[in-house]
Amino acid sequence: MRRSIYLSVFVILASVALIISGCSKDDDGGGGGDNTIYAALDYYPLGVGWHWTYTDTDGSDTSTTEIVGTVEMDDYTTYLVVDDSTDTTYVQARNGAIYVYLPEQDTFLIMIPTTFTVGQTWTMFDFDTTYNSGGFDYHNWVTITSTILSTESVDVPAGNFSCLKMANIMESGTSIDVGDSTIDNVNVDTNYIWVAKNIGYIKELDSDGTVSVLINYTAGD
Repeated sequence: MRRSIYLSVFVILASVALIISGCSKDDDGGGGGDNTIYAALDYYPLGVGWHWTYTDTDGSDTSTTEIVGTVEMDDYTTYLVVDDSTDTTYVQARNGAIYVYLPEQDTFLIMIPTTFTVGQTWTMFDFDTTYNSGGFDYHNWVTITSTILSTESVDVPAGNFSCLKMANIMESGTSIDVGDSTIDNVNVDTNYIWVAKNIGYIKELDSDGTVSVLINYTAGD
């Protein structure tokens, strides 16, 4: 198992590449009604030295994520987020919004807007193309949306946290026109993430049912 603070982003970017090729602890700040306005940088802390350790729910496997440094990309400070499989994700804060780099497209995708409310949905990525190969017409598409579902109190080994629960939904598909018929293949994967103010990812439930929870963390700069 490889768990990281940006695990769902790693999964999304890997899937897109294939297709294209393709809460603070006991803090009342996470609560509030549907009209509460939340800030991205409160829930996705960026700073060199941040370190998170995760485990699966039976404690049989652990992994770490750390922000190890910065580089400049597109005139923005870009944070190098490394997990213990040596994967690196490039993350930026642009005007308070969080962006993540997609190498295959050489562009940054919006991960979470500057401010948001419970119930809000935004599009992280949208790709749609048609082409002809070998006499067949192909249609490929990928759409990734994120939604803030609710506020929840979450217990993990690191403690009890007031969290925002978010769903990342990736729908991808291919259709092939073969004569008078069409072959469709559509996949929908949903990851659920719980984030705490001033800490980041507390818990994640993958589309395959794998659960990852926070053991401990160290704040960075």
